[in-house]
Amino acid sequence: MDIEKNIKEKALELNYENCGIIPISDINDYVKKLDHRMKQFPETRNFLGRFNRFINLQERFSWAQSIIICVRRYGKYHIPVHLKNLYRSRYGR
Repeated sequence: MDIEKNIKEKALELNYENCGIIPISDINDYVKKLDHRMKQFPETRNFLGRFNRFINLQERFSWAQSIIICVRRYGKYHIPVHLKNLYRSRYGR
């Protein structure tokens, strides 16, 4: 079994929705999109600015070849059946 398959299986086991592995050079496109988004919506600069730590990853971590991306959907919680009528969701679900 190869390491990529092991990583993806472990991510699913840890309750991530999905997992992917990309070359570290692909993060350069992410940086361009992030910059474009902040210019398009300046009010998001304070929030999105914290993602600037992903800039120049290849320079900072010269030994790295890939990035593991794990996806989790926020707001997806399992509510026990006996509590279903005792809570309200602010998202209308």
